[in-house]
Amino acid sequence: MQTILARVRERGDAAVIEFTESYDTAGSPAPPVRVPQAELVAAEEELDPQVREALGTAFRNVFELAQAGIRESPARIADDSRELIIRDEPVRRAAIYTPGGRAPYPSTVVMGAAAAQAAGVKEIIVCSPPAVDPIILGACRLSGVREVYRMGGAQAIAALAYGTETVGAVDVIVGPGNAYVQEAKRQVSTRLPARVT
Repeated sequence: MQTILARVRERGDAAVIEFTESYDTAGSPAPPVRVPQAELVAAEEELDPQVREALGTAFRNVFELAQAGIRESPARIADDSRELIIRDEPVRRAAIYTPGGRAPYPSTVVMGAAAAQAAGVKEIIVCSPPAVDPIILGACRLSGVREVYRMGGAQAIAALAYGTETVGAVDVIVGPGNAYVQEAKRQVSTRLPARVT
């Protein structure tokens, strides 16, 4: 794990591609890391109408619930001798890790993007292993996410935490993943200014 994180930190995109070809594409050339906008647009247009409606409803519901949970900022707590002011401010860049595997999970995109938008995050990034399902891409576009990367595993977490020539570093990483992804998130958590969940 430490080797993957260190190599991505030192070698950037080259290391991400190298590890992707080793672990995710079985030696085949890795696809371009950044998903082109035209592909996101096409994926959204090709969503089944019922799936589109369900994703849109889910997005609105999560957004409204997240907004309802945001407290007034700044909040003031005072006693006789002191006053504490708590100020909530959104991070600038948040990443949503969306796992690959046996089934696509567009709900991960919807929940992460809706909560981030409700909190006022300006730049929302999604990454998913290279064989990303079109429904994930469609959910990204539908949820307002325009920066999507084909990368998975520990190398994706390293790229998000440290940045590469292609991927700008983020402030927080959310989303599920396998044991390697979770361990990578744990190890980079001291570098990120915000939480890794």
